[in-house]
Amino acid sequence: MHVATNVLGVDAGLVWHKQDVLPTGTDLVILPGGFSYGDALRSGALARFSPIMSAVQAHADSGGLVLGICNGFQVLMKSGALFDSPDQQATLTWNESGMYYDRWVNLAIANDHCVFLSGISEMYL
Repeated sequence: MHVATNVLGVDAGLVWHKQDVLPTGTDLVILPGGFSYGDALRSGALARFSPIMSAVQAHADSGGLVLGICNGFQVLMKSGALFDSPDQQATLTWNESGMYYDRWVNLAIANDHCVFLSGISEMYL
């Protein structure tokens, strides 16, 4: 993710999960995918306790952009960083086989609340 953002001309920095603050002036926090906690099931439930997650939550609460990819999305779901209030809840669920697999799925844009999806038409889905 760091290489990709730099290729796009973004001056991206790296933050270690044991840090407890984000760099001053952070516009976007990206939690990349990968093999967190050995790619164990519920790795996001474990990673949400990393010290940096309080800063990520504060960034999101103040209107900062946050993007989670793969396990990074799982971390955001389990930390509650995607919700407007603690009363909102969501979870990731098991697929029918209970195993990892890769396949194409059809997606739909349900609303215009996501800055990352604004302006994307149905023809791209």
